[in-house]
Amino acid sequence: MDAYRAAHADLAAELERRVAGRLPAGWDAALPVFGPKDAQATRAASGKVLNAIAAKLPELIGGSADLTGSNNTELKGGGVFSAGARAGRNFHFGVREHGMGAALNGSRCIADSFRLAAPS
Repeated sequence: MDAYRAAHADLAAELERRVAGRLPAGWDAALPVFGPKDAQATRAASGKVLNAIAAKLPELIGGSADLTGSNNTELKGGGVFSAGARAGRNFHFGVREHGMGAALNGSRCIADSFRLAAPS
């Protein structure tokens, strides 16, 4: 790790932050604030909060069973994870809640990331 840190200081620091489970400085600086005059569906507010967090937490990944557009769980600009696009942050699970849970639980075993699951 010392050689990697010497060659790629920023990437090494990011990896160490994630492995340690620390949030980056300022991760919450852009969180939206909703007041009484900002009436909206909770799923709409949730989508705004998720995307504000996603902009600061590249390790945030997730998906929905089959209602991504309705429950506002798409991480904007995150792309879709697939066999040909492993960098995508959004998973399209279809109507497979058990599979969704298994995939996201399993992802914790191999990668330090925050996961989002939204059943239908």
